Amino acid sequence: MKRVVLLFLLFPFSSMAQTIKFTVQGTVENPKGAKFAYLTTKSQQVPVSSDKIFLVVPVVDGKFEIKGSFDLVGKDMQYASLLLDERGDISQEEVNSKFNQFIWVTGREKFMRRMILEDVKFEVLERDELKNGKIVSGGKLTKELRELENANKAADRSTLDFIRNHPDSPVSFEAVGNVTSLYNPKKKEYFEGIWGSPKEMYDLLSPKLKNSKKGQALKKKVDAL
Repeated sequence: MKRVVLLFLLFPFSSMAQTIKFTVQGTVENPKGAKFAYLTTKSQQVPVSSDKIFLVVPVVDGKFEIKGSFDLVGKDMQYASLLLDERGDISQEEVNSKFNQFIWVTGREKFMRRMILEDVKFEVLERDELKNGKIVSGGKLTKELRELENANKAADRSTLDFIRNHPDSPVSFEAVGNVTSLYNPKKKEYFEGIWGSPKEMYDLLSPKLKNSKKGQALKKKVDAL
């Protein structure tokens, strides 16, 4: 009986755990200034930032490979930043400090690539080409993230097209959640001219996402606007 009770108590917690494994690879045609590759889940964006991952590997003959695992703890995905640098002694504390002081800004630095933890392989010409490095294999969510970033930059409601093309993606779901959180009814024309309304965005999500627990919670926020 005790064993049954113990299993019952453990089940809710074990069911929430979702450990993913990832392999991030890359080739650098001109490795000058790119002797080490770093992977960190730290960023300026508090909701998606994490101190759990900080890995460094040498770039050997223009190639690197970073392997690891990460517990999503109920999340659908985890953001990360890939960096190339000549130094191999950059500490996690130094990286965190540069992020916190906005010395390094995710999405701005040429030697840094914003990505999502998953199996992916990049191909770059040199260190300062990493930001726009080519994905040669894997990286489904990271590709979608870049597509969404470009849609948001266009500021012409292209975000609606992105969600329409990727209705079942966690990247789309997060996009709807972000706009819903930022939405100001007093600036309706501004918000809807850039992204579309939260309701328009939500309606484009797949039935699977809408019917999920998170989807229902998001719907309440959308309906309350």
